[in-house]
Amino acid sequence: MRREHIREHYVPRIREDEPGWKILDWASGESQHLRFEALAKHLRQQRGTGLPACADAPCCLLDVGCGTADLSAFLAREAPGVCYTGVDLLPEIVAEAKRRHPDADVAQGDVFDGGVFPPLSFDVVFCSGVFNLELGNNEAFLARALPVLWSLAREAVVVNFLHARAAVKFADCHYYAPDDVTRLCRALTPCVTLDENYLPNDFTVITGRPVVDEPRGRVLS
Repeated sequence: MRREHIREHYVPRIREDEPGWKILDWASGESQHLRFEALAKHLRQQRGTGLPACADAPCCLLDVGCGTADLSAFLAREAPGVCYTGVDLLPEIVAEAKRRHPDADVAQGDVFDGGVFPPLSFDVVFCSGVFNLELGNNEAFLARALPVLWSLAREAVVVNFLHARAAVKFADCHYYAPDDVTRLCRALTPCVTLDENYLPNDFTVITGRPVVDEPRGRVLS
């Protein structure tokens, strides 16, 4: 039922001349860009302005629910030290992503059903807008999905949500209280950061693994 509802919502929106943000049901290209910037800010803070952990080890990022893979073009401009992989549930969306960004690594599959990628395959896992469509079981789905995303990330999971404080709410969208989301994330790790300052109707949660200071053996959180 969830897959069919997602397909019915997004597939009719796919048109070659339609901007990616509109296909994915974002309010504007600017709002999509600001969500990408929230991710880039974390990458800069985590890895410094150079982004790669070292000269020969780029940051490997998985974009779950990548849609038309517009993030790949953003990262190529703003964070060239990131190695991008996108994955989406819908083959029609994946085909359109590959048409628009032929150089991007994009796969089709349901990450939340398991088996698409081995555990700890990526440094950072990013999930933008995946939990925003009203499915009737969003809270339960999120509680099951976050540990799956966490299992794929060596460093951090970065996820954005529609904010419960939004002045205007749409029936086909689901809105979240940041406290509820961060509580789920803290069940995975104490290293949880909330960013709710880039859009009035949106927030991002960064769930990270503790950083070990190897010479002293201290955990930095």
